Amino acid sequence: MCAILVLTLIGDRVLNGSRGEQIHRQLVAESRSLEQMPNSTLLASVDSFSVWNSHKALVDAKYATAADYKSIQEFYDRELATRGWKSVGTQYLKVWGRDYGGKEVDYCKGPWSASLEFPGQKPGYHYTYSINFSWGLRSCE
Repeated sequence: MCAILVLTLIGDRVLNGSRGEQIHRQLVAESRSLEQMPNSTLLASVDSFSVWNSHKALVDAKYATAADYKSIQEFYDRELATRGWKSVGTQYLKVWGRDYGGKEVDYCKGPWSASLEFPGQKPGYHYTYSINFSWGLRSCE
């Protein structure tokens, strides 16, 4: 039984790994091509892909700025639209049922997804917004 699982994982890596790596590189390029909002500071970034789980990829960046929610959303709505992204909705975020004013605006471009997240006034969150690009984590097609 264990041998079957190992062979399945290796087979999936051989068949799908290079495709996943290529999509991951495209998401990294997409993220880097996006203009950063003026007067914002990059605080942290995540670049996540594993050849052993080659059906998913995530590129995320967190920023601080004095700009308000509306200005940030308008800026990224324009930036993403010029690159072929379509806005597909807004979700209101809660933490353990509590509403801290967090929002997430979702976008799609083919099978890829992007999210612009505003944590609101969540305690312990020291960023104003984050933007991420992913594949295989959310459904866009």
